[in-house]
Amino acid sequence: MRLFSILLVIASVHPITAQASPVSSQALLKCTKIAQNEDRLHCFDAVASQLQVAPEAVDSTKPQSAQSTHSVIKPAPVAQENTPSSSEATAQFGLEQKQVQQAADEISAMITKVDKGPRDKLIIALDNNMVWKQKDSAYLRARKNMTASVEKGALGVFYLKVEGSNRRIKVERVR
Repeated sequence: MRLFSILLVIASVHPITAQASPVSSQALLKCTKIAQNEDRLHCFDAVASQLQVAPEAVDSTKPQSAQSTHSVIKPAPVAQENTPSSSEATAQFGLEQKQVQQAADEISAMITKVDKGPRDKLIIALDNNMVWKQKDSAYLRARKNMTASVEKGALGVFYLKVEGSNRRIKVERVR
């Protein structure tokens, strides 16, 4: 029973087709008749190594219908031009998150309109067509035609401050 299961495993790894060489099937039957475990294992290993080499030779002689039943997925070719050399890859290791961002850290613009939204939160329109809404409850005296600057804070927070004041409010961009 154990020999049959080993034979079944080998057959499932590489299915034996009708066009396979009779030597390999005879070799498998010969291996099943060996009584010593180590000798039997060496015999199966030898047959399995022959079966791994044989499919390339057998595949070229198979008709097209037989080849379509066993589809082989080949890896896509790798473009050698875009791959960095090992020294460049080593030099760039760990710097993926540290790439310099091209976005500005602060913008300045003239205030064109100041409205109050729900709960007396400011909605400030700038002359560059940006609209910012207040997120916290801090007080800021912002009037039309004042110069405002919006700066980027930590963790994606933005702060708006006006010229002539040392106060700032937390804002989010509406438009």
